[in-house]
Amino acid sequence: MLAVKPHGGYFGAMPAAGEIGVGAKLVTFYTRTMRRAAWQRILFLIVLLNPQTGQPLAIMDGRRVTEMRTAAISAVAIWAMSAQDARVLAILGSGVQDRRVAPAAIHAAP
Repeated sequence: MLAVKPHGGYFGAMPAAGEIGVGAKLVTFYTRTMRRAAWQRILFLIVLLNPQTGQPLAIMDGRRVTEMRTAAISAVAIWAMSAQDARVLAILGSGVQDRRVAPAAIHAAP
């Protein structure tokens, strides 16, 4: 994470590289701007590059991808750690993840 002064922001990069792909998830977080505007607090951008040439293959808004990935991981964890005879799932939260985890958990059910 890098501070973006004097704008009250932060910038982070989560790079990954391998034989089948090269990419990065770029993240920004601007506390001052978010107080004045109705924007998302944390913004994501995903960049995918050809591992052989470095040419850009895709640039995506990372919010949806992040929501789906986090919900999918949570769903797998729920089913892996729950009792086999469990019939009730309670999700406590207020935000995008509480709306995504339940449907993912239902679809991940064994």
